[in-house]
Amino acid sequence: ERQSGEQVKLQKQDAQLKIKIEERNALLEQARNVQETYEGCQEFYYQTRDSYVKIVDKKKELTRICGKKDLWKQLQGISVKEKKQMKQLLAQYEQAVTSYQQAYHAFIAEQAGLLAADLKEHQPCPVCGSLTHPKKAALSEHAVTQQETEQKKQVMDCLEQRLNQQKDICQEKDRELVAFQVELKTSLQSLEIAFNEPEGIYEISESYETSGTHK
Repeated sequence: ERQSGEQVKLQKQDAQLKIKIEERNALLEQARNVQETYEGCQEFYYQTRDSYVKIVDKKKELTRICGKKDLWKQLQGISVKEKKQMKQLLAQYEQAVTSYQQAYHAFIAEQAGLLAADLKEHQPCPVCGSLTHPKKAALSEHAVTQQETEQKKQVMDCLEQRLNQQKDICQEKDRELVAFQVELKTSLQSLEIAFNEPEGIYEISESYETSGTHK
């Protein structure tokens, strides 16, 4: 009976020990789950923090881009104005060229008429040496002087110089616009935003800035 009692006591202790082991294993499992949850939360936190930092940086860059919208419009306006002025100068230059050419030909014709007025039959022409002069050049009723011809040439040359200067200005403005466009394209590519024409860029960037989200 004494041995039987000891056996029962040992069995009870063994059962209690098993329960404690199971409880401990359960606690360990819970601890592992908590650890995994914590690590997952920590990873999510870092990912969220990095995403937030990227969003803030993107918004700053987009704010900077939007801040240049007025500059872009100003550059466009200047370019259009300069090209309009160049077009006007081109029209004036072409008109001056025509006027000079007409004056030049009229002046040469007048010189030929003056030369022909002194020609006599059977006397050699000082230009071609012919002894006969069947079609003499006639004097014009509206003679153009050398001074008038030179004045028209001066006007033409002055307009040509102004036109070339205006072309340089227009080319410089175009280069500024291209450089500005390249800067915008580079900025948007860094933000993983598709590049469009500058007008579309500002629509995209303003929409992005308002929403504060991307993708």
